Amino acid sequence: MRLTGEALDLQTLAPSVRLPTLEIRQLDDRYYLRADDFQDASPDQSGDVRRRGEEILRVLNGAARIEHGNSHEVHVDAATIVHPGGRIQSFVHLSATVEGRSRVSATVTKVGQPETVAPPESPIGRLAVRGVDDADVERALRIFGRDDADYRDLYYVFEIAKEAIGRGMFADGTVTRTEVKRFTHTA
Repeated sequence: MRLTGEALDLQTLAPSVRLPTLEIRQLDDRYYLRADDFQDASPDQSGDVRRRGEEILRVLNGAARIEHGNSHEVHVDAATIVHPGGRIQSFVHLSATVEGRSRVSATVTKVGQPETVAPPESPIGRLAVRGVDDADVERALRIFGRDDADYRDLYYVFEIAKEAIGRGMFADGTVTRTEVKRFTHTA
């Protein structure tokens, strides 16, 4: 396996990993992980070899973190074959995720009537105005607007709403005390 990572971490691992079945060597200004597990693999098994190399590196990264505390992860860059004459053949595996997003809207037309029904007003404008005028709404919207918001953040938003609305949150029956208790205990 050809390795990638910060020079400090690679330079630290190389002399530390010199086992009979596993070692890290520097060749041509790059670092390589050699393991007995890889020796009999053919080029068409390079994906399996890479996965095994990643498993081994997770163990080595953990050991380095325990010893040094500030180690950064070293990763597999490519599966390689080092031929007897020293020629290095690399097998790079690429993967990608394609993500698509869209918004859909519709216009309702009553059959037999030429007029169309306007879609309801988007809440974005109303919320933006409230967020500019009200610090609590602004805090809640900032939390919801983050890509990394998670379940704990919902609890913070709930606390903001509870403080702003108080007992009024139970007025129309949409929210029950049992649901609130279940949510807060879970959070």
